Amino acid sequence: MFLDYDGTLSPIVEDPDRAVMTEEMREAVRGVAQHFPTAIVSGRCRDKVLYIL
Repeated sequence: MFLDYDGTLSPIVEDPDRAVMTEEMREAVRGVAQHFPTAIVSGRCRDKVLYIL
């Protein structure tokens, strides 16, 4: 399962640093990842995505 971060897992916002996933979305992604190999796709650098998650 490939999931896009900006605009799919997190809302589109003017300041990219404020684009964060809700706790409900985090739980949904964790649930999917228990059943399928899961990756989050982003144009952000790896360190930034890991920090946000």
